[in-house]
Amino acid sequence: MQSIRTGLILTLVGSLALGVVFGLIFHRLFLSNVPQQWLSSAQSAIAPLTFVGTGLGLGFVICLWALLVAWLAPRFRKSAPKTD
Repeated sequence: MQSIRTGLILTLVGSLALGVVFGLIFHRLFLSNVPQQWLSSAQSAIAPLTFVGTGLGLGFVICLWALLVAWLAPRFRKSAPKTD
């Protein structure tokens, strides 16, 4: 049971870290494509939080997807032929 819990925690932490990295990448992409004079001070202050928050949501979705795949994978394995 301990190894399952450790695997779940590592999957969640890894997925959330991946989501945050994606959020930061998309924030840099946003800043490189939108001219600074088009942004208000509120948009400049909220944009990093929005992108990192969206990245956390993406990380959670990645975690759920990974758990779903791990749960369904044994059902698609080829079973050994029965010899009767």
